[in-house]
Amino acid sequence: MRFGVLLGLCAAAPLGSACAGGSGAAHPTPGTATAGVIHGRLVAEGGPQGVSPRPLPGQVNAVGAGTASHVATVTADGSFRLSVAPGTYTLTGTSPLYNAGHVQCRAQQPVSVSAGQAVTADIYCQEK
Repeated sequence: MRFGVLLGLCAAAPLGSACAGGSGAAHPTPGTATAGVIHGRLVAEGGPQGVSPRPLPGQVNAVGAGTASHVATVTADGSFRLSVAPGTYTLTGTSPLYNAGHVQCRAQQPVSVSAGQAVTADIYCQEK
């Protein structure tokens, strides 16, 4: 239950706070030197012609082999950061500004992370 309380507190944290961080808050954070990092942005793209991709606030989930799952709160500028154990992860995201948060957006492909490695992966919400 403590995990849920932490998420709630971080979701309400102002940008730049220790919880939100400059590049997004990550939950949970493995405390070992063998962790890797996945960072990126949650963005909406598509819609009317000429509209640029737009950052979305919300939540990102990284699911690895077995039951390994990590959650990050996405900041208002769309950025997130997750500390994860080495492995391959499927990334999804939701935003209250995209179909009221009821539709999962996805990264284009699974992400592989090695120990000490930082990988960039963006998650796209397709608008029509």
